[in-house]
Amino acid sequence: MYTKADGGQPFKSEPPQADQLREVATGHRVRLIALSVGGNDIGFQDVIIACTKEFLKPGSGHSCAAAQQEAVEAGSPGCARRSPKRCAASAR
Repeated sequence: MYTKADGGQPFKSEPPQADQLREVATGHRVRLIALSVGGNDIGFQDVIIACTKEFLKPGSGHSCAAAQQEAVEAGSPGCARRSPKRCAASAR
């Protein structure tokens, strides 16, 4: 979950969830935060498909995690800030 300053993106004209949470927390005594994390924003669907295909290959027997890690990192909002060269290469 990223703020706009950290690469969070508005969704359906709503500000990033982290920014909304910050606004609520400054005016209320927050005792609990429950959140659900999805991977759609970083193209996680493509990672799941690639891993499933690899898993279903007869005799494969190995994880696709290492092969997909770069794709996941390249899709995250802070990628360019953390590793500009790697993100640029992954985007090609």
